Amino acid sequence: MANTFCQIQNRFAEMGQEDLSFNEEVSTMRLWAPSVPIFIISAIMAGLVIAVKYFGINVPIAGGIVKQSLFDVLLLAYIILFFGTVIRKL
Repeated sequence: MANTFCQIQNRFAEMGQEDLSFNEEVSTMRLWAPSVPIFIISAIMAGLVIAVKYFGINVPIAGGIVKQSLFDVLLLAYIILFFGTVIRKL
């Protein structure tokens, strides 16, 4: 198994950049790091879900919303993070 992996790795090393030029045409989607506010909002939302679900912490402001729909809040946090990485100016 390890020998096969080494053979594949050596084959890619032998190919060089000219044989891998198809990657330039295929990978047209560019990703950027999310801005700090987008990352912080997403991390806080995910942290609230984890705190409510696993530690039973009651959050005074958004506790009711988070406790009723844990999955929805977590999904929203990751959607915000996704758009923060896909859209450049966000």
